[in-house]
Order: sequence, then structure tokens, then C-alpha cells
Amino acid sequence: MENHGPRSESARSPESAFPRAPDRATAEALRWLAGRREAMIERLRSWCQQNSGSENLAGLRRMADRLVDDFAPLGVACQRRVTPPYTVIDEQGNSESRDSGDLLLWRHAPEAAQRLLLMIHYDTVYPPPPEDADSPGEVGAAAPAACRLESEGRLVGPGTADAKGGLLVMREALLAVRRFELDRGIGWTAVANPDEELGSPASGAMLPELAPQHSLGLLFEPSLPDGALVAGRMGSGNFTVVVRGRSAHAGRNPQEGRNAVILLCRLLAEIDQSGEGLAGVTVNVAQLHGGGALNRVPDRAVGRFNVRVAEPSVQAEWLGRLAALVERYRASEGFEVELHGGFHAPPKVVDAAFGELQRRVERAAEGIGREIAWRNTGGASDGNRLAAAGLPNVDTLGPRGDRLHSPDEWVDVDSLVPAAQTLLLVIAHYAREARQ
Repeated sequence: MENHGPRSESARSPESAFPRAPDRATAEALRWLAGRREAMIERLRSWCQQNSGSENLAGLRRMADRLVDDFAPLGVACQRRVTPPYTVIDEQGNSESRDSGDLLLWRHAPEAAQRLLLMIHYDTVYPPPPEDADSPGEVGAAAPAACRLESEGRLVGPGTADAKGGLLVMREALLAVRRFELDRGIGWTAVANPDEELGSPASGAMLPELAPQHSLGLLFEPSLPDGALVAGRMGSGNFTVVVRGRSAHAGRNPQEGRNAVILLCRLLAEIDQSGEGLAGVTVNVAQLHGGGALNRVPDRAVGRFNVRVAEPSVQAEWLGRLAALVERYRASEGFEVELHGGFHAPPKVVDAAFGELQRRVERAAEGIGREIAWRNTGGASDGNRLAAAGLPNVDTLGPRGDRLHSPDEWVDVDSLVPAAQTLLLVIAHYAREARQ
């Protein structure tokens, strides 16, 4: 499919696309959103009370059902796609197939030449309560028992910022856009995926399909605690190493055994140092499983680690180092060494197309008196994947929040309306430009 990329700055600058004062319909939409603060807080509170941990399949289904109902006022039919199974390596080193939730899509004016992709996830890192668990495993930190609104205007609760607050911003802005017909001349697709907190192992394969159908991407991860938006992001990869050795009695014939735990520890120690001399590489060895009875030489061990890289070229060089290292250990007599995983999120580099999109977001924010600052980060998001597929995107258009992935996660409720208003102005300005 043809890639309808954003018009170049030489064809139309951001300054020419953004009038100094909003037209009547846009001004009315901004006022309407300003009156939605309390309704937004209550809807966010109710969403966060529904557990949708990445591995809580029942919770994901209930959250998806809720979103289908709550997005219905847009007047755009929801397409509910079953995501394919994904493979994980269990603690015994065996492959295991798992399911995820549904991918939700709302497509408006799919025939339009200029189309915007709006996207954010509805899963969280918080595991379900024991009575609600129906999955083989759990991820993340313990969730607070209930959302609470603190005196300083912070709503504390699971997913308030990451990323149900972003879902809310997307919904409210689109409601205003549709209500006041501000998207005439363009199309848009809104997407909510169920597995971003795991690295989008099920939905990630659908992103290269979506990217070329759109001109740009707008994603709703939370902005940084001081309100800044993210520019460049490091790439992120998750890897698993499985070592199989040979068991033996620790007293009678230990020399006949091949200790998988020891070999894996030696390998992981070298992996930990594998980024030395490469700029912008961090390695985090995070898990080790293996061993059993103390009088038995362990014949199996599993290790997991994460890698962050700043540049695509450095990513390729580090992968070469890793492959050589694993191959050397595979030559160890009596052992088998397997490497699984890869980079699920390539580095997101600030280029000319992203720079133009940055300026347009800045000009939109100026329309409500908001000043935008930008900062690079080591975190990864679906914005990395979309950028790698050729779609320039800004991926922190959600509300301001902090303490993500902890029981104290919070969102600044006073940032909800400005975030939605900023998005509304971005969409309205692209639509106005398309009509000219």
C-alpha cells in the first residue's frame, strides 16, 4: 500500500498550517473538553479498577469489552482482532505458547489520502487478584487495592498514567473531534493493543501492516513527570539463554556431570560485559533459574537478560558479539547452549520527519498556552516499532504521571484536559491543511 507520508516542510511549513487563533468550531471543541474534567477523572478511575494485567486473559477480555462500549459514542465501528499466540521459554527451558487479548481498531474515513494512526495499549503490569487469576504466570508489581484521589491532584492507581490515562486522552479528544466535525478531509485509525507491557509479542506483528497505511503516528504513553515529551528512544531486546548439561551424583561421580548452572553463570558474566567499548549499550542480567537437590549436579539452567542500545549500527555490532560469545560456549564438551529472543523495539532516532512532527505538536500546544520540551529516554514503546516500520510518530501525548509500574503510580488529573486539547488541535490542523 502507498505510504502517505507527511508533507515536507518545503511544501507546507507547520507555521502556515497553524493559525494564530482557532476557528469557531475548534474554539467550541476546546471549551467542551475543558468542561469534561470531572467526567474524565471518574471514567479513568473506573477503568483502572478493572485489572488488565498483561497475562490476565479474563481481565483483558473485560477491559476490551468496556472499551468497545465506551468508544461507541465515536460512531465508528470497532474491529476486534484476535492476536496470534506468542512463544515464551519457561523456567525449564521449554517453549510454551501463550495467548493474549484482542487488538481493537476503529477506522474513520479509510479512503482518505491523509490518515493518522492513534495508538496506545490497554494492558498494565499489575497482576490480578488471586481470585481473578486465570493465567500461567503473572508480571509486574502489586497493584494498590483501589484508586485514590490525593489532595495535590494526583489520581493514584494501577495504570492511571501507563496507559489508561493515555487511552482516556485519545477517547476524549476523538469525541470532541467527531462532535464538532474537526476531522473533515482526513482519516484516522485508533488502536488499543493488549500486550505492550510484555514487548507486544502478539500484536507487534500487526504494526508493520498499519504503518504504511498512515501518514504519522500519535501515541499516548504518559509524558515525563515534568511534562516533557520523549524524542529519541533506545532500542530494547529481551533474551533467554538455556544451558543443558549432564546430571550426576555430587558425591559418587561428580566428574561425570556437566554443571549447567556454573556454565550459565560464566556465560552471563561475559554477557554482562559485552557492551564494553560500545557507546550507548546497557546490559541487565535479570533472572537465573536452575539447580535442585544439593547432592545432584544440575543439568539445566535458564538465564534472562535485557539489552538497551542507542543506535541501529551499534545494535548490529553488539548482536555480532553476542552470537560469537554463545558460539564459543556451545563448543564446551557435554553441554548444549540455546539462545532465544531478540530486539522487540529497535532504536527510535530523531530524524527530519520526526523533527517536523515535533514542530507541529509544539505549535498545537501553543494554542492552549502549553510549552513543549523534549527529552531522550532509555525506555522503549510501540513508537520504536512504528518508527522502524517507517512511520514518524510522537509517543508521549498522554497525561503527566510518574511512579510507573509501582503501587504508587499516579497521574496528574489537571494534565488530562490539556493533553486532550493538544491532540484535538493536532488533528484539527492536519485536517484543515488537507482541505486547503
